[in-house]
Amino acid sequence: MVRHIPIPTTYNIRDLGGLPTQTGQTTSYNVFWRGDSPHNVPAEARDLLLQHQMTTVIDMRQADECEKYPSPFVHDSMIHYVHIPLLTGRGDALAIATLRDFYVHIVDTRKSALAAVLATCATAPAGVYFHCQLGKDRTGIISALLLLLSGVPEASVIDDYAATTILLHPLVTQLMSTRPAHLSTQEFAELLSSHPDTMHHLITHMSTKYGDIRGYMASTGLASVHIDMLTSKLH
Repeated sequence: MVRHIPIPTTYNIRDLGGLPTQTGQTTSYNVFWRGDSPHNVPAEARDLLLQHQMTTVIDMRQADECEKYPSPFVHDSMIHYVHIPLLTGRGDALAIATLRDFYVHIVDTRKSALAAVLATCATAPAGVYFHCQLGKDRTGIISALLLLLSGVPEASVIDDYAATTILLHPLVTQLMSTRPAHLSTQEFAELLSSHPDTMHHLITHMSTKYGDIRGYMASTGLASVHIDMLTSKLH
């Protein structure tokens, strides 16, 4: 099966299934999809989600992003739409020195929101599609947490993160024309990138500060029963 899901008007939707684990298994398909914002998806895209058991959508964007690019699933009777913003706005933006620092900022200061996303993933009755705007940063962090908990080796988690570079290339090319005046072209390009070192830095930080992935998840306040449910879902 192909992990990338080619839905028109999206770039970066992928199934977390099909990745090897340290026990010799592979992660299960149609449990979790990661992706970018589906605000422009055609009506038939909902049928594709349902066909693959994606019945819960977790939108991790900020309120202003949702207002500018409304989700088509907010009032969909067949989809359980959950809005859990991972960022709070300007305070988070000011925390960006580098993308590496920003990821550390998120895992260290947005624990309750991360726990809410993970608990929703754990208790969803079927598949979950979780997304932010580009499917890169907030989505990349949640993907890494789920894959690490499932026993996917760090190298494969990093490869999954870095795959975004190729998938988002057409969109990033367009976004470069929207560069904020306070950022240089190189700085803005770095923020839109998905360098393997960025995810490696985050994983190293969590390992050093929290011991292991279960230790990190416990630090967020996520219930142990939910951690166990997540562990088994991708197997």
